[in-house]
Amino acid sequence: MTKPTAKLTEAELEARDAALPLTSDWQAIQAWGYTVTPTGEGRMPYRISGPRNVRYVLCRSAFEPTTLFAVYDRPGKFGVARVHGYKFFAERDGKLVPVK
Repeated sequence: MTKPTAKLTEAELEARDAALPLTSDWQAIQAWGYTVTPTGEGRMPYRISGPRNVRYVLCRSAFEPTTLFAVYDRPGKFGVARVHGYKFFAERDGKLVPVK
């Protein structure tokens, strides 16, 4: 990952993230039995729900906007989560893919 040379304001980050196209192919994640839903929000573009009422949100990295990381989406649970063993995901060629 590369770090930006100039610090972006919150508004600039939101505008940049909202301008990124959402992927439309989630087969790699759906094969595990999870459901991916686009939210339309720039910073948290996807929600993932899975077996046993587990819910996550994928958040964009501030340094690399095509890299996303999973966090819990339920009260009382905080921090970075693992979705089927993966913390990080990437948007590549119109696909949302897990990254180790």
